[in-house]
Amino acid sequence: MRFTIKAKLGVAFALVLLMLGGIGTLAITSLSSSNDRMQAFAARPFSQIQRVLRFESMSFDAARMFARSLLEPTNASREKLFADFKAHDAKFQGLLKDYTDLVPVEERARIQPLRDNWTKLSEAVTKGMEFAVLNGNNTAANLSTTELPATFADVTTRLSDLKNRADLSVEGRSLLEGLEVKGYQMRGDLYRAVVITDEAALAKTATAFGDLRSALYRDLVKLAELGATGGFSDGVGSLTTAVRQWTAVADKIFALGVANTDAKALRTYVGPFTDARKAVVEEVAKLRSYEEQVAQTFVHDTQGAYESTRTITITVAVSAVLLGIAMASWIAITISRGLSKAVASAQSVAAGDLTKDVAVTGRDEISDLLSAIQAMTVKLRGVVTEALMAASNVSSGSQELSASAEQLS
Repeated sequence: MRFTIKAKLGVAFALVLLMLGGIGTLAITSLSSSNDRMQAFAARPFSQIQRVLRFESMSFDAARMFARSLLEPTNASREKLFADFKAHDAKFQGLLKDYTDLVPVEERARIQPLRDNWTKLSEAVTKGMEFAVLNGNNTAANLSTTELPATFADVTTRLSDLKNRADLSVEGRSLLEGLEVKGYQMRGDLYRAVVITDEAALAKTATAFGDLRSALYRDLVKLAELGATGGFSDGVGSLTTAVRQWTAVADKIFALGVANTDAKALRTYVGPFTDARKAVVEEVAKLRSYEEQVAQTFVHDTQGAYESTRTITITVAVSAVLLGIAMASWIAITISRGLSKAVASAQSVAAGDLTKDVAVTGRDEISDLLSAIQAMTVKLRGVVTEALMAASNVSSGSQELSASAEQLS
């Protein structure tokens, strides 16, 4: 089978093109794989890390809402914060579900502590905000600065009117003074009930307030009896009405103070809520570390795929270059050697040396050229041999003719 120069060139170029085509195919495949990995990274590790970071920020948002509910002065603003937290809790639950759906089933157990601690946090916020929305301290303080002074001023005015009566007995005056002292003592207990947060101190104040209130009404009954006999029952009636109005406001304020709702909300904040939030943050840190490891695995795998593709690409490219150089060198050497043999044979023929044969190797066009030169040399050698033989025959004939002529002469 002939392996011509054209065939050699064709095979060389075909191999080089095939290797270059392989590089192109590998590059396209690698780019497609890299794109798939990037999309997978965005869909899994990157989005999961973003969700974990949002878990942490949402726990701080919950703390901010709870703290603000303790500071807002109006019931409406506190109720709005409570509603905002409920929506916030629902958003967290939805985010946690989205996060869980992308975690492998065998790894989902690590999420349960976060879910449990968030449930504790949510329960603590709900309990604390239920106290906060009652807004007991602000309401009591507002009543203490508006209705309470007005009604107490009415009581003191009625007391002064009765004390200014000239016909008032010593016993009546003593009762009025006792009523005034008890009123001021009760007002002091009211203010203490608003500002005290200790439950034991509140219970003690409540007992003292209740005793003073009972004693106050007993003195009013005695004063009414004196008024009926002393002719100032109308004044005592007006005083009794004013005291009832004042004690109605006082009872409301005292109930709000004893309820101690803001203090209970604050204790919930610094106790169960803070503990639950710390636990949530700790679990979020664990999940973040886990997701960072997953992301590092993705990055490592992608880096490995890149390095493998780079190595293969460089290897194939270098191989293609070396193959091209080798094929070019082989073809060049083959042609050069063949032509050198042809030139040497032609020069020998030109010099008249027909004794050298041309060694023919290969089955290409150069081999055909060398075969033709060899055939030409052999043909010329035969022609020369025949010419020499003919010349020899002519010389012999001439000698014979010369000899015959000499004999004849």
